[in-house]
Amino acid sequence: MMIMSVRSCKCGKHEAGLSIDCIIPEEVVAAVYCPEESPEVSFDKESMIEDNGWIIEYDMEVARFYGEHAHKSPEEITPEFLFLEGWASWTGMTPTDVVDLQRERNEIIRLRDKDVKKYFEEFRKWGNSRAERMRKAGWKKALKPS
Repeated sequence: MMIMSVRSCKCGKHEAGLSIDCIIPEEVVAAVYCPEESPEVSFDKESMIEDNGWIIEYDMEVARFYGEHAHKSPEEITPEFLFLEGWASWTGMTPTDVVDLQRERNEIIRLRDKDVKKYFEEFRKWGNSRAERMRKAGWKKALKPS
């Protein structure tokens, strides 16, 4: 089970959708930095992960404490592990994926009542092209092998 939340970046201008595995508390995410503020952040690879200009800072003490209870060694609990294994990551592929996905899907759904065949074609094309667009943009979760 996942805990879904929305967190403002440190400057407060943007929001990121986060999914936190229920085995650890939301406090595992110490901070989120948007691309506007991330250049000023002193990046610490031991507690942070960068994804297309966004940075998630983790409380690694919390992560390792709960990871131990999930039978993970402290060495296994890294920012990359937390992010790519879905313990504490974006909801979707990007920080704004929940909003973007809904907006894009709603545009295609409008076709459903007008032309069902075209709707199915466009929905399939959209799904495939969206995944490719995310990979090309370099989003870490889109690059992760399935």
